[in-house]
Amino acid sequence: MGRDATEYLDEYCMNTWGHTNWGYTSTYSKEELEDETKIAEYELGGSVVIWKDDFEDWQDEFVEEVF
Repeated sequence: MGRDATEYLDEYCMNTWGHTNWGYTSTYSKEELEDETKIAEYELGGSVVIWKDDFEDWQDEFVEEVF
């Protein structure tokens, strides 16, 4: 069975950045996408954003902010 686009994006992201933290730009707020310090690159004509850090790194940061 063939692979879908998300599997290719996961592979590219893992090989290039060491994680699979990417997402479709349409799922993020304008404010999230304005913080270029967290963005590694855009792909597919700007429809996909690849973040610099792994999601787990963000999760730890978020938990610390809440408590």
